Amino acid sequence: MRIFTLALIVLASCSCSHVDKTITEDALTVQPMKTENIPVPLPTMHPLFMHIRLNGRVQTCRPDVENCVDSITPALNALKLANTLQAKAVLLEINTEGGSIDAGFELARAIEQSSMPVTCVVDWNALSMGYYILQSCDVRVMTKRSILMIHQPAFDLERVSGNQNLFEDYGSWLEHMNLAMVQHNIAKTKIPMKLVLKKIEYKMWFLGWEEALKYKAVDCVVDTTQTVRRRLYRDPYGACAD
Repeated sequence: MRIFTLALIVLASCSCSHVDKTITEDALTVQPMKTENIPVPLPTMHPLFMHIRLNGRVQTCRPDVENCVDSITPALNALKLANTLQAKAVLLEINTEGGSIDAGFELARAIEQSSMPVTCVVDWNALSMGYYILQSCDVRVMTKRSILMIHQPAFDLERVSGNQNLFEDYGSWLEHMNLAMVQHNIAKTKIPMKLVLKKIEYKMWFLGWEEALKYKAVDCVVDTTQTVRRRLYRDPYGACAD
């Protein structure tokens, strides 16, 4: 009897309009190209592995906005699909410079609520909300060529208007949102609250792989994403196992 492996690879930043399916003895590759109504394949064997890629700006898009790439909705749909199919392992590959707080929170919460274990690997950048999302993952990994970054939340002043009182309210919101995000950003780490508040008081705090390991901002470091893929094929909890 032949033994089959099912791999579902979802490009979270894709915006095409069809689904390509390539079926071989070794893998079923499904690439949903729309952000809604992702068709659920009808596999003849139990799905083992799903690989989701979060690329580009963290954001969702309103229908009236042109030239906007929605990176979050496809990732949410893919994660929902993984839970529906009871995928044995889920890998979220992160490469983002950050973006919308609200959009990033939706993905972070979906990861936390997933019934399947979610391993996240940063390959290149996990800045701002990218770092926030990373800290929601069951297992946090980064490649040695990657950078993490924490900073205070900010408003887009081009989209904000109001009087003095309203801007004071904005300032109060930013102050409390900063503390709330810091709590999340350090919950799984060994970063003291006083240290991170000092680091981000006037500037951004960038962490390379050595500093990230020192403060337990990640669970392990690898050379490439493929290393994590190979490990997860063997063990859905084994992303950091040699």
